[in-house]
Amino acid sequence: MSARLVRAARAPRSARALAVSLMALAALAASPRPARPSCGADNCPLDQHAAHGMGRRFSFDLSYQLIRQDRVLVGSRSAAVGALASPEDEVRTITRMTTALGYARLTERWQLSAALPFVERTHRHIRNEEGRPPAPLEWNYSGPGDLTLLSHWAATRDPAAPLTVTLQLGARLPVGRRHVATVDGEEPEPPARPGTGSLDGLAGIHLMHRVGLPAAGGLRPGSFFAGALLRVNGRGTDDYRVGNEVQASCGGSWPLAHELGVLGQLNARFRGKDDPGRTDALRDNTGGASLYAQPGAAGRDSCRDRGLRLRADPDLPAREPHPARLALAPVRGPCLATRAVRRRTTPASSGTAAR
Repeated sequence: MSARLVRAARAPRSARALAVSLMALAALAASPRPARPSCGADNCPLDQHAAHGMGRRFSFDLSYQLIRQDRVLVGSRSAAVGALASPEDEVRTITRMTTALGYARLTERWQLSAALPFVERTHRHIRNEEGRPPAPLEWNYSGPGDLTLLSHWAATRDPAAPLTVTLQLGARLPVGRRHVATVDGEEPEPPARPGTGSLDGLAGIHLMHRVGLPAAGGLRPGSFFAGALLRVNGRGTDDYRVGNEVQASCGGSWPLAHELGVLGQLNARFRGKDDPGRTDALRDNTGGASLYAQPGAAGRDSCRDRGLRLRADPDLPAREPHPARLALAPVRGPCLATRAVRRRTTPASSGTAAR
């Protein structure tokens, strides 16, 4: 398939300096790039690492997201389906994804996370063959996605330090569903299936600066954070290799009260061209960049040793600079997450009030 389916109160001087740095990162992320592919899946890049301090022994997240990708773009302009001649005209993809994410603290400085999504997807396109009328095709399928394992090493020895730096290294393992039922003898491209069949390497860095921010009842702990994650993709199903990708995010949390806070996150995604392997995908309609904002809110119901936190984060597309020649842009629905944590019985290091 050929197209892309696409998403103060006064703080201390150090906090203001970090905020300026985050805005500079955002400006860099807005520079023009080629586009991302069309027939692949999208996801909600919540900065989950910012929510998990080293003081917690175990924690578990369960998130749900809804993504509608149904707006046709030619370059960066809106267009009608079939605006450009192509063997296939992308029409719509609707993705519902439930992701389980677990964290385990191995030592004071080492942490391991594992994420496994379950994908439900509807994909529709129109096949154009010479001498035949256009043929609408629609797939409805579901299945487990690929498993992501990521280790987190705290470069700063003191987990209660105002500024923490964490290095990340891991892999995405091809355990997801690689094939779906055919429609008229055809499957969606490998990136649109729950699992890609490729073994991918991951490396990243995460910085978080904790500050006291004005809230009901006085100063409460908030934070600013920034991070980047590189994914180097291997070859998967049908020798298809998704382009290497860099995801960058920055944002922060502001506590309103003891159990309630507001969140803000700016996300940028840069992806290289795909190698279509043995498929008939068009390489020119893959690769690119996107930038979008993610406001949200979080609440917490906690006791001494256990806690439950809820958060809601809609995605607001800020910019899709120079998308692929033909693309479908997303209208993302809410991304909802709940988190259960188990802390050490001894006092843990300081963290943010609401995540």
